[in-house]
Amino acid sequence: TVNFNSNGGNAVSSVTMSTNQTYPALPIPTRAHYVFAGWKDADGNIVSQGNALPALRDAANGITLTAQWTPVEYNLNYEWKFEGFDTDPTITWTEGLGTFNIESVAITLPMLTNATGTLVGWYTDAACENLIKGSISGADLIALWSGDATVYGLWTNQQYTVKFEGDVFNDIDYTNDTVVYTPTTLPSAVLPT
Repeated sequence: TVNFNSNGGNAVSSVTMSTNQTYPALPIPTRAHYVFAGWKDADGNIVSQGNALPALRDAANGITLTAQWTPVEYNLNYEWKFEGFDTDPTITWTEGLGTFNIESVAITLPMLTNATGTLVGWYTDAACENLIKGSISGADLIALWSGDATVYGLWTNQQYTVKFEGDVFNDIDYTNDTVVYTPTTLPSAVLPT
C-alpha cells in the first residue's frame, strides 16, 4: 500500500501496488496559497511516476509519500492617500514593498518623510481607518485580500509654526500663527488686524 500524506493539502486516497511495480501517475493534491512541489518518501527522496517501488520496510503500514509545497508569492502594492493638502503632491518612491507569502511572519512597512509631508502610517483600507501597527503577517494580508494586497500610506502636510515679531520702530504687535503649507509654495504673510 502506498499512502499519501498531503501535508496540509486535500486528502488523497491510498493506492495498493505490488513490490515489483513502478509508481503510476501520482495524484496532485491542492492546498490554498501553495503550489504542489512533488512527493518525497521517508528518506527524503523525490518520487515520481515510473520510479521503482522500493522494498517494503514495514509491510503492515506500507509506504508513505509526503507532499511538498512551495508558498505562492503575492505582490504587496501601495497607494498614497493625502490629508491637508490643497492638491495631491507627487511623492516619488521607487523602492516598492516587494512580495509576501502565507508563511511571511512579520512584514514591517517603512516609515518615510520628505520635505512635502510626513507618512502617518500604513493602513489596510483606502479610508485609512485600519492602521497596521508595527508589522503584519502574510497570513493576515491573505485573509484581507486573498492574494495580491494593497496597503495605503497616509501622508499629512508638514505643519510649520511661524512666529512674527513686532516692528521695532512702529511697535506693531503681531500674534503667533500656525501656517500650513507645502514647502514648494511660500506661506502667505499674516497681517495684523
